[in-house]
Parts: sequence; C-alpha cells; structure tokens
Amino acid sequence: MALSASIAKESRGYLLIPTKRIRRYPGQPRLYIEPLALMGLEASIRHIGQRRAITVKAVTGDPDHDYELIDGERRWLCCKRIGTAKMKAVVEEPENDDEQFISSVILNIPSQEHTPLEIAHAIERIRKSEKLKRMPRTEQMKYIGAMFGHDEIWAYRYLRLLELDHRVHVLMDGKRSEDERLNVSIAYFLLGYSPEIQVKSALRAVTMGWSLRQVEVYAAGLAAESGEIRSGVRPKRPSDNYRNLLSFLRRLHEGAELVLSMPNRSFEEMFLARDPKDREKTIGEVRACRADLAEIEQVLERLKQNA
Repeated sequence: MALSASIAKESRGYLLIPTKRIRRYPGQPRLYIEPLALMGLEASIRHIGQRRAITVKAVTGDPDHDYELIDGERRWLCCKRIGTAKMKAVVEEPENDDEQFISSVILNIPSQEHTPLEIAHAIERIRKSEKLKRMPRTEQMKYIGAMFGHDEIWAYRYLRLLELDHRVHVLMDGKRSEDERLNVSIAYFLLGYSPEIQVKSALRAVTMGWSLRQVEVYAAGLAAESGEIRSGVRPKRPSDNYRNLLSFLRRLHEGAELVLSMPNRSFEEMFLARDPKDREKTIGEVRACRADLAEIEQVLERLKQNA
C-alpha cells in the first residue's frame, strides 16, 4: 500500500517515494510550464539533487500509483526526465478536491509559477468551492485575497481578467513567447471596452510591440470613431492628470538613479550572454524614452510661454 516500507521510506521529516509511483494532479491549476525555466530546474536537480520536497496525498484504487501531487509538478517532471528513482515528499491529507486545489494554488502563486490568467481561473474556482460559494461576493474576495496574503482588490483585479474577450485570452496564453504575449497591464486597460476594440487593440499591441501608452491612444481613437464610451471609468480630472504626470516623472527619475548607480561592469555583464539584437533593442527603447521626454518638455515650455 501507499505507506508501506516497500514503497516509501521516512527520512528527516519527509518520505522517499519511488518517482514512478507518483501521478499528476488532474485538477492542477497550472496550464503551462515555461520550457526554459524547466530546463534550468532540471540542470540544478541534476547537479545538486532535489533540495525541496514535493507535497503529495496518498491515493487508492490505482494499480500504477500510490500518490498524487499537490505541489511540485516541475520538480517531479524534472526528476522523471533525469531518471531519479526516489523523491523527497511530504504527505498531506486534504479533506476534498477543493482543499487539494487550494493547497496547490497557495503553494505555487507566491513563487510566481502561475500566469495571470491561471490565477484568475484559480480565484474563480475557489470562489465556487463548497466553502465559499454561499458567501456574498465581497466576503469571497476578502477571504481569497487574505489566503494569498493580499486584499480583496488584488482578488477582484485578477478575477476581472476573465471578463476580457476569449480572443484576448488567446493572446495572453503562457504558451506564447514573451514577445508575442499580451502584457497584463495592457489587458487590464482594455477592460471596459467592447470586445471588438479589445481584440483590435490587443492584436496591435502584440504584433507591433506597442507600449501601454500607444494602446491607450489607439483604443481611444477607435472608441471616438464608433462613439463608444469606456464603461466603468470616470473621466479624469485635471488633478488626476497632474498627479499621473508627477508620478511618472518621479518613477522615471528613481529608476534612472537605480540603473546609473550600477558599476560599469554590470552593463557589460548583462549583455554578455544575450543576443546582440537585445543591445540594439535596448538602445532603441532609450531613444524612444528620450524622444517622449523631449515632447513632454516642449508641451510644458509652450504652456509656460502662453501663461
């Protein structure tokens, strides 16, 4: 059976379980694993071994497996590839599938192993669990936020991503390369627009590498042409715009100070193992920022002259 001496041996607070006797959790909230991250973890385990125990539950009725994963799918996959005979594991006894799902999510989200959409779907799944489904929505969000060490605004923010058109979700898929994946900040901005404006703007952002500001201008233009008013957003007051401008300039200044405080060798080292195109791309970004700042300065100078 699962806990027999022939299957698992206790050592230093964890069990040593034959890797082949562990199966994947079919309700796993993660939909995609980054191949490069998996390769890095595999190289680490190959070199120094499995340092962190996985978390499993015992299962019955499966002739091929005695345990099911709760946390540690990436470590398990790497150990299978390498041919590791036994894995360090901690055995838990979740009350039901809801509890197993929640444990899996909570153990992984702090380590940033989930995409924004995976987090959104996980929050929706937890919201519908037996324990929470009868709670008022506000209480649900407070509970879920607290589960992950955040507030209800954090939970609401992720959950709202599910309101985006399914074609936008496709562009956010973790299987897409980083350059071809829609930035989550842009996705949040598109909430409140019609599906057509969402999709057109998201496609432009991905295919043309647009910034959030470029998407804002483009989406606003589409909305103006069609007479659409972005829902759920009050018009910005002059005081809002002033605070946004000051906040942007302060963040830029603080970020520049941080970068410029690095030793010269840090600039050399950061590009040593990168494609030469990355250096050219970075120079292009710097020039674009400089041009944007020059344009802002010109606008402010004109205002000063006209005052």
